[in-house]
Amino acid sequence: MSNDKSWETLGYPEVPKWLTLIKSHDQIERDKGYTLLSENLFDEPNVNSIKIIPAYIELLQKTSIPEKDGILNFLHRLISYSLTYLGNKSNESIAHEVIDNINKGKDVFVRLSNDSQDDDVKTLAIVIIQKLEMYEKYYT
Repeated sequence: MSNDKSWETLGYPEVPKWLTLIKSHDQIERDKGYTLLSENLFDEPNVNSIKIIPAYIELLQKTSIPEKDGILNFLHRLISYSLTYLGNKSNESIAHEVIDNINKGKDVFVRLSNDSQDDDVKTLAIVIIQKLEMYEKYYT
């Protein structure tokens, strides 16, 4: 899922463990994983968030992952922040890279919007798709 060594070089060797926590069927463990990831700024556009996007998308593809809405919330925040950064010269390149990486999961979001039994998951997937389409229309 993620290269443990690359997380070490970024100063976050715990990330693989945190990602494992959000796969847990234990609510307390999942909440702990989400909190640790959020507290370490993985929900704001930066180099670390760019790196974690593929891991989030990979998790969304697994049928055994409970509460996918937590992962979609992270991605929704990332794309929302990134859209606000467009036009800001100091943050614009990071914003584009974040959105481009989220866009790589568009097929996953479409599948979730069509197939998920969870209304929150469907809604978040649809909103992410809409934001990706808006980005494509106005910024590419």
